[in-house]
Amino acid sequence: MININTILVGLDLSPMDDHLIKHASFLAKKLDIKKVYFTHNVKKYAISELFQEQLKDLDLEQIIGDELSEKITNSFDAEVEWHTLIAEDPYTESIFNHIVNKYYIDMILVGNKIDYEGAGVLTDKLLRMV
Repeated sequence: MININTILVGLDLSPMDDHLIKHASFLAKKLDIKKVYFTHNVKKYAISELFQEQLKDLDLEQIIGDELSEKITNSFDAEVEWHTLIAEDPYTESIFNHIVNKYYIDMILVGNKIDYEGAGVLTDKLLRMV
């Protein structure tokens, strides 16, 4: 049997995040996980030019990291070391691939948005690539 020591959880600031965080907590307890990495990819290119001027002085990565850390602290109750990783890249797939190789990830946990907002195309692509 393969030992699963590390989990990567992809978050996107949607309602799906709460479910993923709770499920990661459940898996961490049941599988005796050593580390959990929660990641979000900030796609600044998707922010309208109208807002870029207003946001230029803000550290968007820090703000998102703080918000995710608070959400994780409230929902993740496994006694496991966890980290948030905030990236800025136009291609989420390349970020996942980099994290998987750098942190020796054994399991990836992402949402499938069939019942939520979104098409779930990125999830399929991520799993094929990684």
